[in-house]
Amino acid sequence: MTQTKKKPSEFGGKNTITDNKTDFKAPAPEEVGVEIPSPAEELEQSVLEIYQAIEREADPKNKAYGLLKKVVSKYPSESQIRLKASDICRLEVFKPYFKKTDVLRLWREIFETSLDEKAEGDMQPYEREIEPYEGEVNGAELLAEIQDRLQRHIVFVDSDVQSFTCGLWILATWCIDSFNFSPYLMITAPEKRCGKSQLLGLLANLSKKPLEAGNLTAPVLFRLAQKHHPTMFIDEADSFLSKDEDLQGVIKSGIERGKALVFRLEKSPSGNFTERHFDCFGMKAISGISAKNISDTITDRCITIELRRKLRNEIMPKVRDVSKELWSVARKA
Repeated sequence: MTQTKKKPSEFGGKNTITDNKTDFKAPAPEEVGVEIPSPAEELEQSVLEIYQAIEREADPKNKAYGLLKKVVSKYPSESQIRLKASDICRLEVFKPYFKKTDVLRLWREIFETSLDEKAEGDMQPYEREIEPYEGEVNGAELLAEIQDRLQRHIVFVDSDVQSFTCGLWILATWCIDSFNFSPYLMITAPEKRCGKSQLLGLLANLSKKPLEAGNLTAPVLFRLAQKHHPTMFIDEADSFLSKDEDLQGVIKSGIERGKALVFRLEKSPSGNFTERHFDCFGMKAISGISAKNISDTITDRCITIELRRKLRNEIMPKVRDVSKELWSVARKA
């Protein structure tokens, strides 16, 4: 049989196969009910198939991740999760998807993020940044106002000099970024009920980013100092500071910028130890009965403020009874 294929132009653009006996026209796809997808439709279908495959594979992992999040949230302590991380990722439900590093990374996301993103009302005073005072401030008038506020509540041994000194120290906490040295205050008295804690609280109300502590350890101090750069107020120092040489060392080192560094080895998520330094530079006030006898190397770095017990005819309002609005003077600093 002899076949002849004629050019489309000879038949009006339609393909026709002809032989000696029969002419045959190929039907168009739509004529036999066959739909040929366009390139855009083919691409969309391919993407959909890939997405469905990923979704089928990811669904068990997503469920496992949700369960892992609940498990990890039960260990708020970093030391606890480091001990448990290996055991957790070996569990059958987690083993195909997660490693120890994933568990530790999730712990940091849960706890460290929640700590860094506190609401304003949940923040401690040393975590807050006070809005600057709007308007001009007369430095001499501000210092006189602070000095007057101190003298209303505290019985100093030398009222004029020591209240003036405390006022200057308060202003210095707001300018600490411009100083290379941070003089400490040592508040002491010969007996109880002389107002040491009251003065410490009063200074804290007027100082920048105050952190008040009745007891603390060296690691707590240098980690808080590194993270928040607060003004430290350490009360009852005579009860614990003389027994803690590490804490004494951290306090002694914090007086000079650039040299107030504490070094520690810390374990990384990979299990290796790496050195890390903590900057302890900042203003500090220490209070206690006969606190000046704690360590001569600490007192040598301090300005000593001595208090006495008030007489019966001396009436001093309690700091806690003062309206909070009166502490707005701090914003002017």
